[in-house]
Amino acid sequence: LLMGFRKSSLKTIKRWIVVLLVISTLLYSGVIFLNTFIEESFTPETIEIQNNTMKALKDESIEVYKNGSYMDVISYRFYNEFSIVIMNLVVIIPKILGMFLIGLYIGKKGIFKDIEGSLNLIREVCRRTGIVGALCTIAYILLRWNILSINPLLQEAAAKLFQEITTIVLSLFYGSTLLLLLRKSSFRKILEPLRFMGQMALTNYLIQCIICSIVFYGYGLGLLNEIGVGLGIIFTTIVCGIQLILSKRWLQSFRYGPFEWLWRKLTYGGL
Repeated sequence: LLMGFRKSSLKTIKRWIVVLLVISTLLYSGVIFLNTFIEESFTPETIEIQNNTMKALKDESIEVYKNGSYMDVISYRFYNEFSIVIMNLVVIIPKILGMFLIGLYIGKKGIFKDIEGSLNLIREVCRRTGIVGALCTIAYILLRWNILSINPLLQEAAAKLFQEITTIVLSLFYGSTLLLLLRKSSFRKILEPLRFMGQMALTNYLIQCIICSIVFYGYGLGLLNEIGVGLGIIFTTIVCGIQLILSKRWLQSFRYGPFEWLWRKLTYGGL
């Protein structure tokens, strides 16, 4: 879908970004509102049956993931989760495409090629998204923890609305903040290693998936639900640290990561 916008003007891309992200945000919060509205008509007996059903499904999935073979996991996901994933695409695709278009817009505008000439824009984006992100985060926390109470039918939907806005604007805040920090030599030295991991983002992501499936699933070590937050942070730090080192060494010999090279081949053919 993104390839269809490669020749579009900045104005057209900007309009599509706004439309898609507004649609996705309303869809996400709308689905939550619809669920809440439907649940309001449930009797206590129906709610108990629903909760028991969800618990049984959760326990079943944990059992399969924790103790099942590779084919058990694949089979379970196909028969029990594939349809849900397909339905979720209706909500997910507008947001993903909208975020991709932000990247296309930034690239076409040449911001990364001229950081110094784009400083005013970067600072403005950083300031505005930081303020909006902070306010929406506060609103989300107040609603989620019931510190701020509104109509019960709207409570969850409103929280989801602010959460979705937050994920969008804070991603821009983090990106613009990093650009500003990279202009300072002290921060550049600290952040420099991240660029190697970023250049191989697809490869590192897939390797993380493979490592975690082997560690947590039944066809590996089966440690699902066995590792706490503290050990999880240590595990994450070790994996990412090793990937930082290996990414740098790989890029000293090759221009792209292995999966990035494959993806470019599939996208551009022989180029």
